Amino acid sequence: MFRGSTLIRPKRSWVLTTLAVAVLAFVGARSSPTIGYCVAMGALLMIIAASLTQSFWPTQRRPGFAVVFVLFWGLLLGGVIPFTIERWIEEGPPSLGELLR
Repeated sequence: MFRGSTLIRPKRSWVLTTLAVAVLAFVGARSSPTIGYCVAMGALLMIIAASLTQSFWPTQRRPGFAVVFVLFWGLLLGGVIPFTIERWIEEGPPSLGELLR
């Protein structure tokens, strides 16, 4: 994925926008199951979009797409990762396997 190019720091505006999206996703997912479902589906779509555009992280060869970067990392940090950690703490490691079944 990153052959022949080194990773660079994302722009400050990208990082700040990512944090704002993460906070909105976290609060939204906690406020309503419907919004939580939308956050999860959005994260899934952004995983696919980031895979197709190879915009997981900017490199010297490819600066990346701001919207894909911000939504990918924002939805992961605000929706998917907190849910996974919460599930791990409350129900233990076997519950993560149940998520995949």
